Amino acid sequence: MQEDFEKYQKHVTWCWLVSLWEKCRHYGVKIVFNDTPLELPRERDKWLMPEFERIGYSGTELLRLNRVRRHQQALFLSDICGASGSGLDERYLRKRPSTEQWSSLKFPIERPAAKDFRLWNIAIRQLVPTAGLAVRLGKFLHSGYKKWEWRLSESEQHLLHARDGVMDVYVPSSSSSRRWKKAISGCDIQERGKPCSVRESTANRVTIMSMAPATVQESLPDSFLDVLREWGNTWMWDSLKLLGEDDWLVTAIREGTCIAVTDGSYIREIFDDVCSCGFVLECSQGRGRILGSFPEQSSRACAHRGELLGLLAIHLILLAANKFAPQLEGSVKIYSDCLGALNKVTTLPTNRIP
Repeated sequence: MQEDFEKYQKHVTWCWLVSLWEKCRHYGVKIVFNDTPLELPRERDKWLMPEFERIGYSGTELLRLNRVRRHQQALFLSDICGASGSGLDERYLRKRPSTEQWSSLKFPIERPAAKDFRLWNIAIRQLVPTAGLAVRLGKFLHSGYKKWEWRLSESEQHLLHARDGVMDVYVPSSSSSRRWKKAISGCDIQERGKPCSVRESTANRVTIMSMAPATVQESLPDSFLDVLREWGNTWMWDSLKLLGEDDWLVTAIREGTCIAVTDGSYIREIFDDVCSCGFVLECSQGRGRILGSFPEQSSRACAHRGELLGLLAIHLILLAANKFAPQLEGSVKIYSDCLGALNKVTTLPTNRIP
């Protein structure tokens, strides 16, 4: 939606979203999606489709390449490159089996024709020639979205191969650190170690061709409040009060003792464009309590919107707690006197800001 409408309109099917794009570009309106951000995984990385356009592909060819790209679950140049950031990951020269997931992101189902794959193979060979990129990609900026098939755990001296929902373990086959033989098959998948690219010598022996440094883990926030501040719109939390231990919320969620209650308010006779909400999160074991409330001015103000505001606040606090403690599992009981609002929020995405 931030790209030039005049330049790219011919590549998309007309719909209400494209119409919105046209109007925003015409009137200079910037659209920001409050969604999970997509960031370049490596230094000197690039988006794949603009790269195809840069080397001369256009029109129908770009549509065909995009169809294959989506099937292959690739977004960036680094997706089709090996661990070294220089050579091509030759896995992307073959059609991805429908049973395999090559990315942690969700892609639409595509069924490219054989001729589209032939074009794709020619195009990615142009982007990443046999001799490798003239300037290799740099270090990993974050863990990325590509699911690496091979990883090396140097501390354990294990080469790990993820395949078909299971993992095989390889051990060194000689004094050379590059040659490995299969030792264990069908283990539970564990994502650890450095991404690497290999060449298969025989059915049970491989040679490591290149490795990438393990991604530096992002520092976690000090509390769920830091996550809320990072998301902005801090006016929602101006009246927030926290009582109890510092980590009581995470503990209560894990043990299933967290209860959340909310109520909305709207008095048309006093302010016809303002609704508000109040909410409480409390541990039934007395560990702590969170209290908050805020008003919202809107031309769509109504009693139902007030109920939704309270449920939204609870959703954001719980999501922030999960961002603060990524491995957190548990349950929370949520109460509201508006069944319509409760039914509405049952479909809220669990992994992002709604």
